[in-house]
Amino acid sequence: MSGRIWTPGNRKKDCPLSKLKSMLNKITKEKFLALSLEIKTLFEDQIHDDVQIQECAESILEKAIQETGYSSLYAQLCQYLSRERETFKTAILQTCQRIFQRTLDRQEQHRGKRMIGCVCIIGELYNINLISSKIVFCDVAQRLAVEKSDESVEALCQLFMRTGQKMNEHSTVAANLNIYMELVEKFQKDQSLLSRVRFLTLDLLDLRKNNWQ
Repeated sequence: MSGRIWTPGNRKKDCPLSKLKSMLNKITKEKFLALSLEIKTLFEDQIHDDVQIQECAESILEKAIQETGYSSLYAQLCQYLSRERETFKTAILQTCQRIFQRTLDRQEQHRGKRMIGCVCIIGELYNINLISSKIVFCDVAQRLAVEKSDESVEALCQLFMRTGQKMNEHSTVAANLNIYMELVEKFQKDQSLLSRVRFLTLDLLDLRKNNWQ
């Protein structure tokens, strides 16, 4: 018997999802264009069924949650792949909602960090029109405001720091944003919140006064 011997390691290495994760580990601002083209080619050639598409969406979003400094890049990647296949956009929306819901429901270690990671990528997806303002307000901001913990108020501030400028461009959306800013003003005076969180609410309010610049 001749030829290459199959091993489980070889198969795992050749798995499209493993290839995707390897490419995601290399993403930087400088390498983004080249890697996004590689990921697009992988997506076209080897990602075919709904299960694979869902796994790709989850891998990209989880990476975005871990690396908030690259949230805008991962959002651009989602937009890029959504143009190739409409079902990917649906997978991104469903996965975003599921991960955010799971993060809110679980009182786990590093919950606050994951919550911030979630709102950062959600905010960036909103900024490029992959997520609607209705989802941001009703499914995300409302849940954070109702919880009113140190973690959720910090996440709420991070969300609007990323999206406030875009929201302010549309009168109807800006009106909804103003409602949440009134809540933030109340949070700023709430002595039950950590001083660090109250300073963050003040930063957000100052950003709004400065026309989100």
